[in-house]
Amino acid sequence: MIERVPAELASGLAEDLSDLYAEVFAEPPYREGPEDVAGFVRRFRRQTRQPGFALVISRTGDALTGMAYGYTMAPDEWWRHCDTPAPPEAAGCAKFAVYELAVRREVRGRGVGRRLLNTLLADRLEQWATLNVNPEAAAAQMYRRWGWQFIGWCRYPGRPVMEVMLLRLRPATP
Repeated sequence: MIERVPAELASGLAEDLSDLYAEVFAEPPYREGPEDVAGFVRRFRRQTRQPGFALVISRTGDALTGMAYGYTMAPDEWWRHCDTPAPPEAAGCAKFAVYELAVRREVRGRGVGRRLLNTLLADRLEQWATLNVNPEAAAAQMYRRWGWQFIGWCRYPGRPVMEVMLLRLRPATP
């Protein structure tokens, strides 16, 4: 079951989501550990207060099996440490930044990730969505199959190089 979580309740799920995050991102190519999980919790709690924050989760019975969330980037905002500016068609307009999509291994291959992302993006007012993905992760190819376009690279200090991707959510308004 996919459900939207009201932004004002999202922070209260940080610990439950951290268990999911820890499991998914311990896998290769991420190999994240306890410090990374603690960083996720701190970031997530801060991100829940950002404009346009949205969270969707999936459950199988009572078990949390997936999450997707993000928030609105201001019109003049773009990814820090990115070697390419926002493309002209996306520059100067708000964009929805997808920060995490995570699905437990036991439910992968059943369309859960796709349903999570589709639900997250379904009612967005932004014309564009953007995300970063590890190019060595299976998710990079998955996003390409779903229509996301490669834009450039982000080189965060002490982290793997990430691909920046962009997806048109709706046609340009006249």
